[in-house]
Parts: sequence; C-alpha cells; structure tokens
Amino acid sequence: MILPIVLAFFIFTLTVPVMNDRSGTVFMMKTIDKAPGITKANLSEKLENEYLREDFFLNKRIKEEMNVGNIIEEDKKFFTTIKGSLFVKFYILMEKAYSK
Repeated sequence: MILPIVLAFFIFTLTVPVMNDRSGTVFMMKTIDKAPGITKANLSEKLENEYLREDFFLNKRIKEEMNVGNIIEEDKKFFTTIKGSLFVKFYILMEKAYSK
C-alpha cells in the first residue's frame, strides 16, 4: 500500500514542476486566467516578452539539454547526441500515437 503512494509522490514531484517551468500552455492559461478577455495580439505579446524573454528560454533549455547529454556544441553549432536522437524519436512516436 505504501509503494503506490511513494511512487505517486515521486511522479508528481518530478513532473509537475518541470511541466510548469517549460509549458507554453501553462503560461498561456495562467495569463488568460489573470486577464480574462485578453486578445490574441496581447497574449502573443505577453508570450514574447515574458515567456520567451529574448534568449532566456532558449539559453536555459540549451544548457539543460547539454547537461543531460542530449545535445553537444561544436564550433557554435548544436548537434544531437545518440541519446538526444533517441529522445527525439521517442517523442515523434508519442506524437504519432496521440495525435489522432
């Protein structure tokens, strides 16, 4: 009985903060909730100015993916590693499985 509770705790702890930090959808929903009736143009502007913030989002994700070994940088160019290619293939498979 204790094992399912412990597993549920770890799954929640490891997924929710990550999804919240990364998800454009979560940002969009929070924004709409805070400003009901926001226009698409204003929503797009907030996304650009607050979520993407110049290269903040990109730099954070590049550093993260390099740290976990999914990408490498050579001569100021990025390449997927074998691990990174497997990661991409997995998500392509999931996308195909759940997009219909």
